[in-house]
Formats: sequence, structure tokens, C-alpha cells
Amino acid sequence: ANLGDRADLFQMLLDNTNLFEKNDLDGKYYLKRAPKAERYVHCDLSSTGDCDTGLSMCHKEYRLNKQTNEKETLYVLDFIMAVSAKTTIDLEAVEKFYQDLVVKGNVTINTISADQYQSEVIRQNWEKSGLFGKVSKESVDIKLEPYINASNLVTLGQVKCGKCDKLKNELETLIFHKGKVEKTTALKDMADALTGAIYNAQMNYYDVPLYDYEAINNPTNTEDYNNLISSNETITTLF
Repeated sequence: ANLGDRADLFQMLLDNTNLFEKNDLDGKYYLKRAPKAERYVHCDLSSTGDCDTGLSMCHKEYRLNKQTNEKETLYVLDFIMAVSAKTTIDLEAVEKFYQDLVVKGNVTINTISADQYQSEVIRQNWEKSGLFGKVSKESVDIKLEPYINASNLVTLGQVKCGKCDKLKNELETLIFHKGKVEKTTALKDMADALTGAIYNAQMNYYDVPLYDYEAINNPTNTEDYNNLISSNETITTLF
């Protein structure tokens, strides 16, 4: 997506993914997968064309540990985007995108965060809108905790997302150096966006997952799950 063209990112999401469906009764859009689960967002912002802006959203589901028979929290990525511009990135498009997710997509966003000084005005406007549970500034690459937590969850198989080569490449080129997360050869806008969203979800201890991951992916009751889709289809990458 080219933010320099003032792209309508929400409409692009509707046009290029099956993340939402339109309700025949009220004419409104709703998430297909885990529609009542609270969502967590992080924006890795860039105001110039030399770096992409990474946008993401995730939610919690659970699975049963076969050995302990206890529920384990999974972090399911709804979407991830890398947006760019030839010159200056239109940050107002980012601001509007997440507002549209709530207003037009009827998404419940518990926590939304953004990094760097460029996000101050955006965060203020998000707070004034009253659409989000919590608005915060979060730079996931200046402290190790978010990335270490995310790395541990990935190792345990508790992060679920679809195929995304750009994200995979970014994660493979990151290193821990002198208490910070640094890139070697690639950008890390998507990696930061993913890590920030997961970190926001982790910090809300009161949000207990409502949805069984395996039941959604392998439904036996079509009446209960006919509006839910496989996590392998929920990730989208827009360039």
C-alpha cells in the first residue's frame, strides 16, 4: 500500500482479504474469526520513504495442552502490513485506518500502541476519539523484554500466523546487541509490528481467551463456526 497516495487502508483490507464479512441483517462488517475477542495493535511508524511502516493486529485464543490438560494462550495474528511511500508517508492514513477498524469493522481494540516521536499527535487523536481501550507509546526495539517474550512464544508454538516471507526474512536477520534489538541486512518494520502487538496482548492478564484454536480450524459444528476461518488465511501483506 502506498500511503503517499492517501490509500484507504480499510477498504484495501476488505478488497484483498477475507478477514471480514458483511452481515445481511444490518449491513455492517464483522470479523470472521473470533469476532468477540479483543484485539491488540502496534504500529511501527516511519514518516519517510526510506523505511516502511509496519501495521499489525492480533488476538488471543487457547489450546489444550495434551500432557497437562490445561489451557495455553495462543497469539493469533489477524493481519500484518508493510506500507510505504515514494516520499513522505501519510500518517493520517494510519490514524484513520485503525479508527475505521472500530467504526466500520466493529472491531474491539483493547490496546493500540505506536513508536517514536512521530506518533504523538496520532496517539493524542486516538485517545480523544474514545474508540480504544488503551493508547500507549511503545518502542519494542529499545528494550529486550518484548522480543524475548515473543521469541519464547514462537519457540513454544504459541504464535500463529500465515505465510509471510517478508516477516520471516526480517525475523531471521535480527540480533540482540548491547541490550537492544538490531537489524543486520533487512528492515524490521513488520517484526516490530508483530512483536509490539503480541506484547500488548501479553500485558493484559485479564483478557482470558474465549476461542478454542483447534475447534475453529477443524470445526465439527458448522452452526457455531461457519463464520470463522483458518488462521492460515488471516494474515495479509500489502506492499
